[in-house]
Amino acid sequence: MRARCLGVGLLCAALAFTWQALAVRYIYGGNWTGLFCIGGLQRLPTELLGERLYTFPDSYGYDGQFYHYIAHDPLGRSRLPEYIDAPRMRYGRILIPAMAWLLAAGHPGWIDGAYFAVVLLFILMGGACAACFAERHGKSALWGLLFLLTPAALVSMDRMTIDISLAAICAAAAAFFPMRRRWGEWLLVAAAPLARETGLALTAAYLFWSVLRRDWRRVWGGALSVLPFAAWSLYLNARLGSMGFHSREAAPFRELAGVVLQPYAYPWSPAVNAVVIGADWLALAGALLAVVLAFRGSLGGLRSLLDSAILWFGLLGLALAAVGHRDIWIHLYGYGRVFSPLLLLLALRAVKEGTKVGFAPLLSTLLTCGLHFASNAYRILRGLIGP
Repeated sequence: MRARCLGVGLLCAALAFTWQALAVRYIYGGNWTGLFCIGGLQRLPTELLGERLYTFPDSYGYDGQFYHYIAHDPLGRSRLPEYIDAPRMRYGRILIPAMAWLLAAGHPGWIDGAYFAVVLLFILMGGACAACFAERHGKSALWGLLFLLTPAALVSMDRMTIDISLAAICAAAAAFFPMRRRWGEWLLVAAAPLARETGLALTAAYLFWSVLRRDWRRVWGGALSVLPFAAWSLYLNARLGSMGFHSREAAPFRELAGVVLQPYAYPWSPAVNAVVIGADWLALAGALLAVVLAFRGSLGGLRSLLDSAILWFGLLGLALAAVGHRDIWIHLYGYGRVFSPLLLLLALRAVKEGTKVGFAPLLSTLLTCGLHFASNAYRILRGLIGP
């Protein structure tokens, strides 16, 4: 079973690497820093100009560029934080940048390659753990390929964002928490909020489930596992200042409703816009369906830690729907990365129970993701075919 699960994980990583290698070859002119999606309108760090950075003209780039900078200075001791749009928030998501720095032993010339390797490692881990979950419940290990279809996996392999780490941790939690290996459980729970602050939903799920079962050893272990996140937060507060929260007077769900009623105006023909906006609405409906399924599944009681995790990530999704800014909801690449743990866990529960509705939220995102990848796929295909 372990060999089959590892094989599925390796297949996921191989598919992701193949896409990256083709994109670098035929889109970015052989420059791997193109995967970081660095905007030409952003100020470039003088410390990294020697890397021959690939920049996108007339663009502010995407989130991966900032985590690339953090990987070069994970403790924020240089001037690199000055080039990051929200340094306190992004430095909180330290897991992948820190792992890349450690893998490269701090050597500046090796950090980019180490970063790519860490992202692929999490893709391997997520696919393998999802496969193990499926086999543990008598299903084919190939169900592990579902992991590669999550928005977190697709965006991370395409733009080097850090969301893949939390999705992989959730897949590992679903696969291995029933084995009752407490040290492994605590390690995953400790890593989750360092991957992304929304990983605290997994922490809450673990503590809630442990309290319900009156497993006080797990309760104490789960509580202590928050200490690395707390310590890192205190360090960042001292180094970069507190994150701060800005209250807004917008009514609950107003921003979400605004995106539905006034979708993003794409600069294409009316026919193309209709298809793209329709795909956006479908993905948005899938995300909201995921929240509904999370609560519906808990009505009969929480039967497992998987159910508890689905409930708490559903609560997170509900909070995002109520108070999330329009910028989050305007495109799947925003909210989809946050919703990925919930989409994945619902799909895994559907695999376990042999039902179908749990796949719907994840499947509803594939059209939008496919439309995004289609443009680059066409450029790669043209490169492969030749003039």
